[in-house]
Amino acid sequence: MGRRGKGSPLLTPLEAAKEDAYRLLARRPRTRWEMERYLKSRAYQEGTVQEILDLLSGLNYLNDEAFAREWGRYRLETRPMGERGLRRELRGKGVALNVIDATLRELFSEVDEGGLARRLAEQKAQRGQEVSPVVARRRVRDFLLRRGFSFEATNDALRHVFGSDQGSET
Repeated sequence: MGRRGKGSPLLTPLEAAKEDAYRLLARRPRTRWEMERYLKSRAYQEGTVQEILDLLSGLNYLNDEAFAREWGRYRLETRPMGERGLRRELRGKGVALNVIDATLRELFSEVDEGGLARRLAEQKAQRGQEVSPVVARRRVRDFLLRRGFSFEATNDALRHVFGSDQGSET
């Protein structure tokens, strides 16, 4: 029931699952949930999947706490977002809520969400100079909310970039 690699002998299901798991991890770190979904999608039996998950966890290749911290730091550097946005992404990757809460407390103790929102609002507003102020304000507001910034941080950023609260709909 195994498969053959290039010039390799027939692999057992466990060996094939291990190869598939390592191949997936070579692209980027994964959560336990992501790996489990992947292996199950490859039609491995539950026992094989659990054995691989335990092996990879034991080797610290699957560590949801470390994944959440690294993913959060990476996302804040490359695609800044608010706490709600990062919570949504981590939840979508199967990270447990208690791990998400601890990670977000740690990350946002080091990062000023309001300052991040203001910086992004300034950048977004500069790109939308050809539209009316009302439209520009709405576009920046919607952008920040899609990125998961709180209403408070969004409104603060809008006041910072556009002035008073006139036209604020958040």
